[in-house]
Order: sequence, then C-alpha cells, then structure tokens
Amino acid sequence: MMTYIPLKEIALVIFSLFLYMILLAILVIPIESLFGISPTFSAAILGVAWQISVLLFLFKYSIKKNLSYNFFGFSLPNSWKYYFIALFGSYLIFILYGLLLYVLEFFGVTNAIENYSGQELPFSKNENVILLVFITLSITIYAPVIEEILFRGYLFKALLPHFPIQVSALISGVSFSLFHLQLTVLVPFMLVGWLFANTRIKSGSLLPSIFAHASINSLSMMYFFAS
Repeated sequence: MMTYIPLKEIALVIFSLFLYMILLAILVIPIESLFGISPTFSAAILGVAWQISVLLFLFKYSIKKNLSYNFFGFSLPNSWKYYFIALFGSYLIFILYGLLLYVLEFFGVTNAIENYSGQELPFSKNENVILLVFITLSITIYAPVIEEILFRGYLFKALLPHFPIQVSALISGVSFSLFHLQLTVLVPFMLVGWLFANTRIKSGSLLPSIFAHASINSLSMMYFFAS
C-alpha cells in the first residue's frame, strides 16, 4: 500500500526548508561582521547547519508519520547498473546542454556560453586547509546524501500518490534545481534531478542516485583541485 501524505503538507515541508535555507544564506553577512570570519567560512558553516537540520527534521518527521526505511528507498537496488546509468546520464545531460548553448550562440543568442558558468564554487584553493577539507566533505558526502534523501527519498515518493511517475520526477527535479539558487544551472540540474528520480523508481532504491550524486560532486572537486 502506497503511503499517502497530503499535497499541502508536502508543499509546506519543501517550502519551509527552502525559506530556512534562504534565511541562513542571508545570515552570512551579519555573521561575518559580528565574528570577523570570512564569508566563505560562515557560508560553509551555515550550509552544513542546513544539511544537518534537514536530516534531523526528516528523521523526526519520519517517526511522526511512521515512514519506513523503504519509503525513503533505503534498500539494496535490484541492479547496480542504474548507478552507471545515473552517472553517465548526468554527464550526457551536461554535454548536451553545453552543445545547445553553442547552437544558440551560433544562431545569434549572444553570450549564451559566457552566461553559463555551471555551478560556481563559493571558495578558492587559497582557503585555509581545514576549511577546504570541511567544504570538500560537505560537497562530496553530506550534500549528496541529504539532497537525495530530501528530493528523491521524500519528495518524489510522497508525490507519487498525487501525480504520474514522470510528473512527480519532474517536480522533484525542479525543486532540486531551485534549491541550488543558481539560475545558470536551472535546466541541467532539473534534468539530472528527473534522471535521479527515475533511477530510484527503476532500481527500487535510493542508493544508486546517492552514489551517482556523490561521484559527480567528487569528480568536480578533483577537477577543481587539479586545475
């Protein structure tokens, strides 16, 4: 039997977490002024604070709603091939989106390439070593796990009684993209979110999308440090 969560409640959960993230982002400047720490460090601290808060909230929420581990997709996948489909499918999306921008620029849509810089990392390699380790762990481990639990574990699954699978996957993808607060990655991240939702439904597990997400972020960090 499919677990039913009212649509208004789903919207309230996601919107509340989004507003909470915006509030933390606004607090970066006051914290920098009050404590004399760099905006990068304060942003990193607040980012991890949001991730931990989301995890704790979903844990308490799951107990209150009696949501099982299976609801969130914590089970072994029926095949690990979906990890590779999610991983290479994501890079295919990025490549095709980049080619689309080149085509748009060729036909006169000016600065299409210049306006797309991908997801910008709010720090440089000149940061404190401890801070870089802290941020790297956040990007490569905490973010993939928590974002997948929130968007594919909770949101996508909760939407299924209300909408068809692909509509639910698309809503999950749009939400995932909007939470990154960067318009330049809205379309590719939306498509990657849609792909990850389909990965969950096809594999019967959240694990392939978590590992694919972590792999993409880890490879991006490796490229960042190597460049």
